[in-house]
Amino acid sequence: MKIGFSFYGITKGGYEKQKGFKDFRHCWPHLEKDLINPFIKLGHESKIFVTTYPFEDPQIEKEFYDIVKPHKVQFCEFKNSDAFTCKGASFISLK
Repeated sequence: MKIGFSFYGITKGGYEKQKGFKDFRHCWPHLEKDLINPFIKLGHESKIFVTTYPFEDPQIEKEFYDIVKPHKVQFCEFKNSDAFTCKGASFISLK
């Protein structure tokens, strides 16, 4: 079976050591181990789709691609965005 995993929202940002800080490097290993790898071990093909905001740091962006290995990434404009900007865009543009 082919399975697509869609992740959306901020991949890195906020104020470190405060509630709401996001960093894919902290979260991704657990998502991969506990959510994605069990399906792969059962023989399913998986693809990762991400809708997020542009990275400010090219090194962090490279790490993101190296670690997550997304099939497709859609970037949203952060200015004037809200809690649903990336969520809505993920269903429109990740076909």
